[in-house]
Amino acid sequence: MAELNQTFVADAIAAGTQMAGFDPENDEAVMLPDGYRLEDLEQYRQSPRRTRQNVTIHNAEDFTSYVNRFKNDATTVYADLSATRFTAVIDHPEKDAPAWGQHRATYACPHSRSWKTWSGTDGKRMAQQDFAKFIEDNLPDIQEPNGSDILTVSRTLEAKKKVDFQSGVRLDNGEVQITYNEDIQGTAGKGTIEIPEVFKLGIPVFEGGDHYALDARLRYRINDGQLVMWFDLLRPERLLEDAFAQTMASIKQTLGSDVMILHADAPR
Repeated sequence: MAELNQTFVADAIAAGTQMAGFDPENDEAVMLPDGYRLEDLEQYRQSPRRTRQNVTIHNAEDFTSYVNRFKNDATTVYADLSATRFTAVIDHPEKDAPAWGQHRATYACPHSRSWKTWSGTDGKRMAQQDFAKFIEDNLPDIQEPNGSDILTVSRTLEAKKKVDFQSGVRLDNGEVQITYNEDIQGTAGKGTIEIPEVFKLGIPVFEGGDHYALDARLRYRINDGQLVMWFDLLRPERLLEDAFAQTMASIKQTLGSDVMILHADAPR
């Protein structure tokens, strides 16, 4: 009976170590008598058996430096366009050499302030004075027409708060002409405001990245004499895709051909 119990305990210990992920030949553990609980002794080693680290990095240069520092033959980088994110699994499993995949570095390609400002306001309708303030606040991002012309337009819109807008037409020179009636000291007057139909922006997509040209097309509605304005960005997704591709090309060049880059989200 004693021999049977010893065999049972030995089998239980072997099963427990296997379930816990221990390698009896290389790992160190002790079986405690309280319910035969297996206690890992890694915490008492001079160094851990493996690196367990999830690092978030905020620029591409530091990302590639970190990966280059720790990479091995199996290191793999996953490029996820939908999340504009690169994830390096440094201890990536191989077919004939399983690994934990618990040492990772992530670069999430943070969008620039200008990109977030313009894309976040894309298609959002504003009262004319709010639109004028938005244009003036973000004047440095507008490359065409020139800054003084845009500033004049925004201040004109700001000044015409109490007028009755009548109609708008697109002119041959690429501008929109909006007609209004104004009552000045009891005298009715009529005037026009000419606004460029397209603004050309020059903004970076990612923080610290290259500047891209992006067109913003003016939109407006006149309802009961009130002018509502907004803009539509023209195919901003193309710039996002190009900026991501350029970042990926730079990462590939820096890491070298020995690091595989896959177009997919990283495995869990």
